[in-house]
Amino acid sequence: DGDRFYWRHAAGGADGASLGSAGSCAARFGFTKVTNTDSFLPMGRIPQPGPEMPNSAVNMCHNSAHAEYDKAKCDIAARYNTISDTEGCCEACVNNLWLPDADTDGYQCAAFQIVHGKCRILREKYFTNKFGSDGLGRYSGIGNTAKTITETIEMCATGNSECERSDDSHGHWASCSETASDTTDLCKFYSFMYYRDRDASTNKFPTEDATRTIPSYVSFDVFTPAELSGGMDIEIDASLAANRSSTKEVVKAPDSSAGSSSGYGASKGSTSAGYNSTNPACVRLSLYESDPDSAAGGFLNDVGGTFAMDPENTTEASKKVVAQSNLCCPAADGSGCKLKLEFTAAQAQDASYGVGRRLLAAAQSGKNLVLAYECEGTGGDVCDMKQAKYDVPKLGVAYMAPVSAANDAGLGAVIALVVAAVLAMLQ
Repeated sequence: DGDRFYWRHAAGGADGASLGSAGSCAARFGFTKVTNTDSFLPMGRIPQPGPEMPNSAVNMCHNSAHAEYDKAKCDIAARYNTISDTEGCCEACVNNLWLPDADTDGYQCAAFQIVHGKCRILREKYFTNKFGSDGLGRYSGIGNTAKTITETIEMCATGNSECERSDDSHGHWASCSETASDTTDLCKFYSFMYYRDRDASTNKFPTEDATRTIPSYVSFDVFTPAELSGGMDIEIDASLAANRSSTKEVVKAPDSSAGSSSGYGASKGSTSAGYNSTNPACVRLSLYESDPDSAAGGFLNDVGGTFAMDPENTTEASKKVVAQSNLCCPAADGSGCKLKLEFTAAQAQDASYGVGRRLLAAAQSGKNLVLAYECEGTGGDVCDMKQAKYDVPKLGVAYMAPVSAANDAGLGAVIALVVAAVLAMLQ
């Protein structure tokens, strides 16, 4: 008696959290992800001034007769020991899970993040109490004037000393590290930070937009244009898992023969015509063009020698479609369907054909090609994919040198030269 126990997801649930997405929840409720243009790693960490849940849910937050009762702490923040999934953390945030005044204006959840493998949230009350008035800062600079939620996040997540409060209540906002000796600081146990703020014109938080959905990338392969000059013929058997959140099972990514590929999930904000109550997710194979040297804003980033997709990059210009398979919506009972993405060597070398024209343009400009295995719909990792056929005849072919666009013969000659380079490799 007096002992406390709590259950949480297996440690694997938090592993790789830095690449996880908040899914459709963040899109539906208008959250913004805090990112760093110099690194594809989480930036900043949400401090923890509130109670641990569910341990303190009743006594500290709701039972005024109990010795541990301290509603003021529950009004500003919480840490959920049982939640290590970023999308689950978002849902806990928007519902103010187990917290008092859950539906009261001024107490809305304004920020969330997985830190140390556990979900942390900050309510609006935290920001108004500690940053919402003049004279609360430790120093006389910008931190000593009233701040909005957005201004506070921008100031504190960047490590600005002006974040410090005169009463030392600002907490610890330092970013995680890939090389930390202490596991509590390792980025793989963190998600990105997400926040939302009141609209300046309406003074209200965003209302839910139930039409917003988000695709997660079960995995992806990276090719050079030369590797696809011999065509591609890939078939995938896809099926749905009814619910991933209550199991320890990981997403089943398809086998890949590509030289560079991933096995983790990322996502990009979107809407999905295939999503409805009967079909909770749809799957597709998409081949995109992406700049391998884009340090900021690129659809595909090379961070420390590891390729990674920016989870919520909404810049459509960075995501040019070269080819796509059919959009397939497996039945809600989990029965599967087949995806097929193919084009021939002749089509790959034909400058007048859609795929060929795009591949040749990618070769000219030094772009990579990204084959994304997409699960579009709820945002949850509910899609399983199994390789049925994987035929890319030119895998491992050396990368073609880009042709100068300044060629005096003009664009037609540029394309002709690229075609000649492709044909030379095939001989």
